[in-house]
Amino acid sequence: MSFQQKFQADAGFFESAIETAIFMESSEWKFKALNHIIECLVVLEEFTEALKVAKSSPGRLLNFVDIAAGFLKRGHNIEARNVFAEMLDDESKPKNILQRDHKARALSKIVAVQAQNGRIEDAYSVIKQIKSESYSREEALKEIAIAQVQSGEHNSAKITLEELKQSSEYTADKTVTQIVTYLVDKGSLHDALEFIKYISYSNEEIRAATAIAEAKTGKVTEALINLGENAPKTIGKIAEIALRNDLIEDFQNAKLTFWDPNNVVQTNTWIAHAYIKVGKKSEGEAMLEEALLDSSKVESTVDRQKAMVNIAVVLRYAGQIHTSENIFSKAISEQYRYKSSEFVSPYNADGLSLKMVEELVDIGERVAAFEYAVQIDDVYKQATALLKIAGDPNLEGYSKAVLDLSEIIQIGREGWIPELAEALIKSGDKESFKQLLSSTTNIDFAYEMCGLLAMQYPEYTKELYEVILKGP
Repeated sequence: MSFQQKFQADAGFFESAIETAIFMESSEWKFKALNHIIECLVVLEEFTEALKVAKSSPGRLLNFVDIAAGFLKRGHNIEARNVFAEMLDDESKPKNILQRDHKARALSKIVAVQAQNGRIEDAYSVIKQIKSESYSREEALKEIAIAQVQSGEHNSAKITLEELKQSSEYTADKTVTQIVTYLVDKGSLHDALEFIKYISYSNEEIRAATAIAEAKTGKVTEALINLGENAPKTIGKIAEIALRNDLIEDFQNAKLTFWDPNNVVQTNTWIAHAYIKVGKKSEGEAMLEEALLDSSKVESTVDRQKAMVNIAVVLRYAGQIHTSENIFSKAISEQYRYKSSEFVSPYNADGLSLKMVEELVDIGERVAAFEYAVQIDDVYKQATALLKIAGDPNLEGYSKAVLDLSEIIQIGREGWIPELAEALIKSGDKESFKQLLSSTTNIDFAYEMCGLLAMQYPEYTKELYEVILKGP
């Protein structure tokens, strides 16, 4: 979702936001953008407008449920019943296209498994079975390119990227960004800078990866100047590189100038995180106190809430759990004004908890993130949080939370089941995965489950591929 569109929705300029979202080429971005607009409208009890937007959203079934629930909570039973009737009518339409989409997703999982196991030729033969205009085909090519880089076949990866670019420059750029980030983390800075040339349109992530690569070669000042002020977290990472390599003087000589108070708070928060990471805890905590005072100067309620969440995250990392929780609670209680009335901000308790989860996972604090994830009431947001946390086999209670959530998934949200199953695979819990697999009766999800089984049992990839192709 673009910054422009999100700003328009948060500020209440819904017509402009909707117009911006409708013309987005990426279906993934369009879904996220329209979903955010609908969330804001539901918070403001503008249900009729929310329903109009939902009808043009790729995730309309999910949105219909949220809107109907909003009507019911306010006692508008007839309106809620009408929404459910429209939702069920939409659900009863022919699903051949949807079924093909699930099949394509399953095949893309097969491609991923084959690519990760070095069977690139087999992966390409599977890609031929996925329709050329399919998003799943793009994802499959992305998996092949990444696998080729990881195995050192850089020239082959560049050829795959060219093929991917013909289908979708957006997905190609996303793939290059992942490749560059991988190479920078690995320390292959020259190779990373070579792949940057394959970016069609510069984006925040690629600028961040480029800046970190420059900083790791000792060019800290140049990295900061080229990066600009709108990348607080990356500036914090460069601060850590400078601190660990005795280049902090170069970092300070960059003399960063910020015109936006929000950027001042966010940047100082992540620089504080860098100081705490390298063992300079007292300096870091002093910076956090200053950042908290400065947060009151941030005019936008949503930006102020995000700033406070980031401060709470870094305090949690520093071991100040009680202070962290107090700041998080204060962020939830923030208000904003709309039509001369006070409302809880669109970043409500669940939205802020999800933001907390995302930031904690990004700094490696999965246990703390899980504590916040299980407090989320909204099914959609809790599923998103649990998917973000996936990957730690030692996280107590995680599999149970995933299974419990899968049991209460409502109509229009069953699409989360394959993703929750994949989260269990990433966390290494075969038994819980089997339990979730046994509860799946929808033929569309059965396709995707076959793809996930290939991830769990790569030795049976060929047999599962044949099952997917044969179909019902």
